[in-house]
Amino acid sequence: MVAKLAPYAPRTVGTLCEVLEARRAVVARCLDDLRAEIAEAFDQRDISDLFDDDEPVVDTDAERCLMLAERADLTLHGIEDALARVAAGSYGYCVDCGERIPLDRLRGLPATPACIGCSRRRGSHWAAAIDRVDPLDAAPWHGFDPSPYEPDSPTSPA
Repeated sequence: MVAKLAPYAPRTVGTLCEVLEARRAVVARCLDDLRAEIAEAFDQRDISDLFDDDEPVVDTDAERCLMLAERADLTLHGIEDALARVAAGSYGYCVDCGERIPLDRLRGLPATPACIGCSRRRGSHWAAAIDRVDPLDAAPWHGFDPSPYEPDSPTSPA
């Protein structure tokens, strides 16, 4: 079996790796803050609400934090997986078909494990999990302001 060569120049992969590292740090800080907010919300919760015969009181802020924490955790795992592929020398190749992932796709979604064709073939649910909007974009965070978590000097692939 012939070993595959790296799909992109080491400098390009290095730049994408820097972006992944920066995003990992940002998402990890967001996740830590969300977990602290969740813990605080549950500490302030009145246990008697759980035993009321009436409708239970839903803490929408806690629910939103739980949803955001789950999403941030998935994003963090995706970034970790991408960094593991960098270390293994398989970054830039589709995990399904083995074909090279286009550089434009990696620049837009540096943690993506699949080419667009395989992502589409897998279906919208898988594609949505893999190809979600950048976690630093405000839209998927429903008003969450990521600015306190942005790196001091943003790095973008060249």
